Amino acid sequence: MLLARVRSICTAIALIFLPSGCADAAPAGSLAARAVAEAKSMPAGRERDVALREISRNLRHADRDHAIEAAAAMSEDYELRTFSPGPDKLTHQIVAQQNEQNSEDRACERFVERLKPSSANAADDRRIRDCFSMDAPPGIVPTPIPPFRLILIAADALPPGTTKAQLLYMATWPSVPERLAGGAADAVRRLRALVPLLSGETQRQASEQLDTIEVDLIEGRPDDAIARVRQGFAKKQATGGVLSPEPATQAQGLIADFLRARDFDRAMTVTNLLPPSADCTMVDDGLTGVTGWVLPTQDSAAVAAYMARLQASGSLARLCPKGLGDEIAADVWLQAGEDGKALDAATRSGNSRVLARTRLSIIERRMGSGDTASARAMLQTAAAAAPALDIGDQSDRDATARQRLQLIHLLAKAGDAEAAERLANSYLGPGWRGFAYSVIVATVNRERAGPSWGGPFLNLQEVPAEH
Repeated sequence: MLLARVRSICTAIALIFLPSGCADAAPAGSLAARAVAEAKSMPAGRERDVALREISRNLRHADRDHAIEAAAAMSEDYELRTFSPGPDKLTHQIVAQQNEQNSEDRACERFVERLKPSSANAADDRRIRDCFSMDAPPGIVPTPIPPFRLILIAADALPPGTTKAQLLYMATWPSVPERLAGGAADAVRRLRALVPLLSGETQRQASEQLDTIEVDLIEGRPDDAIARVRQGFAKKQATGGVLSPEPATQAQGLIADFLRARDFDRAMTVTNLLPPSADCTMVDDGLTGVTGWVLPTQDSAAVAAYMARLQASGSLARLCPKGLGDEIAADVWLQAGEDGKALDAATRSGNSRVLARTRLSIIERRMGSGDTASARAMLQTAAAAAPALDIGDQSDRDATARQRLQLIHLLAKAGDAEAAERLANSYLGPGWRGFAYSVIVATVNRERAGPSWGGPFLNLQEVPAEH
C-alpha cells in the first residue's frame, strides 16, 4: 500500500512539473496508449517491468505522458524518477564521480607536463603508474590510454627501468590518442635503444615486445611479418601443438592490416598460408576465420577486391573445396556490396531468417544512401515473407522476434506505418506487441528527440518472444 501511494505521488509530481505531450500529440498517439496498455496487461513480475521500462524509454521523446504512465506502472519507481525535474540521486552520484575523475585526470596531466627529462625519482615513478593506471586490474570498461605526448614526457623523465620500458611499449599501441605520423616508429627506436640498459625480466619482456609482427609493420618490414606467420604455421604442422600466439590469429591480423593498406598482393600471400577447410560452413582457422573476423572490419571496396582475387587465383576453391557455406557467403557478399550474390546465397541457404537478415541489411544500406525507391520495394517483399514467430527453439524464436522489430522500424522509417503496425499486431504476447507499437511511435516521431538521440530500442531483452 505504501509503495503504491509513493508511486502515485511521484506520478502526480511528474505530471505537474513536466510539459504535457497531449498538446502536440502525434497521429500515432493512440498507438502509444495501446503500447502501454499491452504491457500493463502482462502478469506482475520482472518481464512486465522490463517491457514497461523499454516502452517508456521509446516513448520518452514521442509521447511523454504515455512514457510517464508506463514508468509509473512499474513495481519500482527508479524509471519514473528520471522524469522528475532536475537530476535524481543516481545521476547526482554519477556526475560527482565523473567530476572527481576529471579533476584527477587534470591533476595528473599537470603533474606529467611539469616533469623534466631524467628528473623523475621513485615517488614520481609511482605517481606516473597511478596516473596511467598501469597496475589497474582488468575491468569490463578498458582503462583509457593516455595521449602520446604525455606518454613520451613521462618516459623521458624516468631512468631506465620497468616503467620506462612499459611506457615506450604502450606508445606503440595502435589506439594511442593524438599520435602523429611516425610516432610509433619513434617509440620503437627509443625502446630498442633502452633494451641494453635494462636487466633481468624487464629486458626479456622488452626484447619479446620488439620481436613481433606489430613491430615489423611499424618499422616497414611487411615481408618479415609474413615470414613470422609462415614459420608459425610450419612449427604448428611439425609439432601439432597449441602455439601462442596462434599462427591463424596472426595471419588474420596481418591480412586485415594489408587490406586496410590496399596491399592485396601481400594479403593474398598470407591467405595462401592458411590451412584448407573440409567444410566452410563454420568459422575456423582457415578462410572462414578471415570472413568472420577480418572482412567485417573492412570497407566494401576492399572486400570486393579481395574476393575477386580469391576467385581469380583459385585460392577460394583450394581453401574451400566445397565452396563457402551459403550463410557465410551471404554475409561476405553483403560486405562486398554485391547485393544480388548475397541474396542468391541467402536463398540457397534455405533459412528464412538468413534471407530476412540479408534483406534487412540491404534495405538499411540503401535507405542510408538515399536509394529509397528500391529500399521500399524490398521492404514490401521482406514484410510479405517475414519469418514465422513460433518456429524453432527459444533462441530461434527470440532472434526472429528481434529481426521483426528491425523490419517494423524500417517500415515506419520509410513512411509505411500501417504495414509496420500489421507486423506489430502479429506478436504472440502483449509484451512484444506493446514494445513493437512503441518502436513505431518513436520512429515516426524521431525528429522530436533531437540529433543526439540514437533512436528507439529494438530489443526487448529478458522477455521471451511469446510473452
